[in-house]
Amino acid sequence: MTPQSDDMSELAEAIRDLTRVTIALHGEFDSKAEAVRLLSSLGIPPTRIARLLGLEPKAVTSTLSKAKKSPSKGLPDAR
Repeated sequence: MTPQSDDMSELAEAIRDLTRVTIALHGEFDSKAEAVRLLSSLGIPPTRIARLLGLEPKAVTSTLSKAKKSPSKGLPDAR
């Protein structure tokens, strides 16, 4: 790929993320953990979720790990 196509790829990915975040965050959340779980259910990788929400990647990974272990805080279905 050329540098220009790499830039376009990154731009397209950023637009997709922005769209997902807009849809996901349209509602209000009680916590960042709830937002993390929803963004993850939309297929956004943990490192990108961390950047979007201003968190450390370790915090996102921890939140997702806890969600998998706890049925009451499980990951929501992406719809």
